Amino acid sequence: MTDVHDLLARTHDALGRAEAPLDAARHDDLLSGIRRRRRRRHAGEVLGVGAAVVVLGAGGWLGLQRDGAPQPAQSPTATPAPTGAATPDADAAPVPAPDAPGLPPALVLPPGTLEAATPGWVLTTYQPVHVGGDTGTGSGPTAHVLDLVSPTGERYRVLDLPADRRTTLARWDAGSMQALVLADRADRADQGATLDLTTGRLTPLDGLDEVSGYVGLTGQGLDLWTTDAGDVLVHDGARVVQELPPVHDAVIDRTGLLLAGTGPVPGADAGDGDAGAPIVVDVRTGAVTTIPADDTCRPFGWSGTEVLLSCWEITADGPRATASLRYDTATPTAGVRGLTVEGDIAGPTGRGVELPDGRVVATGDPHLECTDAWGVVDPAAGTFTRGPGVDGRTPSLLDVVGGAVYVQTLEYCSGGGTPVDLHRVDLATGATVELSGVPGTRDLPPGATWISAMTSWVVGTPGR
Repeated sequence: MTDVHDLLARTHDALGRAEAPLDAARHDDLLSGIRRRRRRRHAGEVLGVGAAVVVLGAGGWLGLQRDGAPQPAQSPTATPAPTGAATPDADAAPVPAPDAPGLPPALVLPPGTLEAATPGWVLTTYQPVHVGGDTGTGSGPTAHVLDLVSPTGERYRVLDLPADRRTTLARWDAGSMQALVLADRADRADQGATLDLTTGRLTPLDGLDEVSGYVGLTGQGLDLWTTDAGDVLVHDGARVVQELPPVHDAVIDRTGLLLAGTGPVPGADAGDGDAGAPIVVDVRTGAVTTIPADDTCRPFGWSGTEVLLSCWEITADGPRATASLRYDTATPTAGVRGLTVEGDIAGPTGRGVELPDGRVVATGDPHLECTDAWGVVDPAAGTFTRGPGVDGRTPSLLDVVGGAVYVQTLEYCSGGGTPVDLHRVDLATGATVELSGVPGTRDLPPGATWISAMTSWVVGTPGR
């Protein structure tokens, strides 16, 4: 999402020093909204099994392609196409999956469909919840399910999960019968675990009993997890093999050898102004390099060996982007340089994902909390090319797999109280598929409103 995350402490102090300080209520609302965003993962919701495809004009988007203990859902006897295509068996009649208020329509998963899924297929979890209505109170989750969605929008029900627990998807190798997840443990921190996609069995992973997020894979194919304190744990699938220094809002480079984020500067007191400075951490050695930029700047992505940073200031409307910087880890003595980004945004803001050619897919807009655009940053050309958006919705989370961008949006920029959606956008053509929409009002009591639906999503990637 468009996170400000662990700048909270510095934000708290800066709000008090701002020229136009916020009143107490707005101040608390802002910080609460940012904190809520730390706890939310990939999310969105689908309204139908099929999805509409929109192809944009060639004059716009084509320019982005630079040359050069739960139970498994019941399954009928059908055989999927070996390519992982959307229709597993043309001779088998589709079987609708059991429905519940707020769930998108789905089909019962035919045998072999999960194994045939290729990179770009998506796993999603749903726990629809509404508030309001005649009672004025909120509902419990109407269901808790895990679905499989094809790149063209066909949706299959995989598992029914316990309704009173949250399961957050972290990583899935397409075609695998297991996924990495964060498993909710009531009042305790989340547990890193594997989820068996055929039985629903959760198996806790040793050493990951208090984790808050998943970062990615190292160059050696090991998993990186974070704790609430920001510590980064290197896990080989059986145990923690290394603990790295704290890195908040960590983004990993294309080699899987370097992390950029914010964290304590070696030798600095935890309470001073340098405690949240931008840093780079070597995954192999744990060595910390301080980026020579002040603590109003934070890394949002990588382009080759360069760390890209977004800087901000506190205003009466909240944090606002002021500048973008670049820092080359291959030539650290050169210091930081300005990153000019021309286009219809002030600068990139949310966490970005690097493309093979060095461009970065990122959200961008003046306000870090209320980003209204996403697109492709080209550091070499100094441009930002806006991607297709949804009117009135804020892009909050991105992923890139196989030449397509997966974009999550929400209605409000506060980060809470509204369901989110998910679209797949082809980078070469701009063709857009809605993989997940927001639930309609048909299943709601009079006067009620949906506040959540899909609670996490993860795009299937090639195996390690």
